Amino acid sequence: MNAKIVITLFGLGFALGWVSHSLYLPTDGEQPELSISMPASDGAYAPPAIDAAVPLQRVDVDAESTRPNAEILPSPQMPAGMFAGEEFSALLDGGRYDAAIEQLVGAYRNDSKRFLALKKILLSFLKQLLQSGHNGDFTELADQYLADFYEDIDVLLLLAEFNKNTGFYFEAVGVFHLADEYAHSIDAKAQVRKSYDRFIRDVDAHLAAQSDWYRLSQVYHQSEIIGLLSEAQRLRQAAVYIENGDLYLGRKILLDMRDGGQMSAPAQELLARLDSGDDEIKSRMREPEYASVIDLQMRGNHYLVDLSFANGASARFLIDTGASITTLSRSGFERIGYRADLSELGTRMFSTANGVVRGRVFRASQLHLGGFRLENIDIAVLDFEMSDGVEGLLGMNVMGKFKFQIDQENRKLLLSPR
Repeated sequence: MNAKIVITLFGLGFALGWVSHSLYLPTDGEQPELSISMPASDGAYAPPAIDAAVPLQRVDVDAESTRPNAEILPSPQMPAGMFAGEEFSALLDGGRYDAAIEQLVGAYRNDSKRFLALKKILLSFLKQLLQSGHNGDFTELADQYLADFYEDIDVLLLLAEFNKNTGFYFEAVGVFHLADEYAHSIDAKAQVRKSYDRFIRDVDAHLAAQSDWYRLSQVYHQSEIIGLLSEAQRLRQAAVYIENGDLYLGRKILLDMRDGGQMSAPAQELLARLDSGDDEIKSRMREPEYASVIDLQMRGNHYLVDLSFANGASARFLIDTGASITTLSRSGFERIGYRADLSELGTRMFSTANGVVRGRVFRASQLHLGGFRLENIDIAVLDFEMSDGVEGLLGMNVMGKFKFQIDQENRKLLLSPR
């Protein structure tokens, strides 16, 4: 993929990310001790109850967009032969995505009306791939298209939906950040905002139904870092931090909000409850106890730890609490992959410092961190290189299984299973 995006973005997998904290978000019908009711007008914060066993639904596609591509015909105003929709559709249906993108590039340079007509077919085709779960085809086509049209908000938002549907929530947040950066009009900004609000509502409901508060907190935290949260969403973030016992961060947000804005009244109410001395709140403030201590190595300001796989393969990873998935460099994968008992799951799209790239995802049957053995851990393989001796990023799909703390003074990783 061409490196055309020159913006300050997350490093690979949000390298050197910020440590997020667990949180709680109730489903409808639940009202925990510290839950706060949001304004009725804010539809993003009254998520419907979702059965924990039910995965997120795939993107909704209207009936018109699921019709065969060949139905999209030239308008009466277009000269005969100007529009090659059937040929373009045939290229897509045949998997000849490189040739289809070449047609789009040519139309973009020479004929804007034809380009818009072909793009309509492309979007319909991508939506069908998304709806039917053809992940490999979706990532291949989206990757090739974004290599040339990297600022296209329509395709970026479809990519964010794809990442949501496949559980890559951090990657979805990164794509929303890209789309927001490229939204240069009021309408485009509104389009991104509407899509992001739907995303955070769906992820809220899905992860809350599974009691996956830690992972959900990271989605909120990363959204905050890149400026996607609205004022009401920031209030929800504070409330869920408090529900999980992270009173310091929750209180800090509330103090910032209490003196002005639409959410000042509920912020003051929640602060008053924090100051009430409730025994349940006090119990959440206790320091956690850690069951294991692992020695860390330093490389600059980075902390490194060794992981071992099945059959004795091992590699050194940089701890990255901003990465949703543990990642291996291509060279590291080539060195240990054949011994590590990795099974391929397919391709995914990742947001990096060089833009959106495609990578392969594998599942490790076993992974050992210190004295802990983890099973069936997903690992992404991307084409990047790190400093000598470091072959990957240890992400939150591993670290999130523990309560942990980094003792910087003594260079120790303190762990307890969740």
